[in-house]
Amino acid sequence: MQLSRRGWNNVLIFTILAMMLIFQYSGKTIGGGNTTRYYQTALPLNAIVLSMQFDNIQIQRVGSQLATKPELGLSQPQLRQIIKAWETATFKPVAEDVVIANLAYGINISFELANLAEPVTLILYQINSGYLLQNWQSQLLLIDESELQVLLPR
Repeated sequence: MQLSRRGWNNVLIFTILAMMLIFQYSGKTIGGGNTTRYYQTALPLNAIVLSMQFDNIQIQRVGSQLATKPELGLSQPQLRQIIKAWETATFKPVAEDVVIANLAYGINISFELANLAEPVTLILYQINSGYLLQNWQSQLLLIDESELQVLLPR
């Protein structure tokens, strides 16, 4: 039996996909189950943000465009960059044994996602060495000033 060129292409594609799956899942088990070493997502995996609201500022999808209320004068590429940054953001988790005081005052950042019925609310805290974000799984994640500049409209 001989395979055509198209047949060999399909074999090659499926081989590469199988290798990608092997690498994807083998990397998660090498750490011995200790997830604090791995970066955590701010929002659920594959989240599609429909709207985002914080401090009386809202960014929402209107058809294929993004709009802000109140109008902030940001271009469509700038708004897309903010939404994409939230959809793909990963941060280093705070070790569970670290106690952080004064987390009483935080900024709520609410997201409506395409794949969830209920909104997801994250809480941003300012601490001495930067910022903490409580993600959708109530994990505390470290954020520095440069990351925050990309995530919030200025």
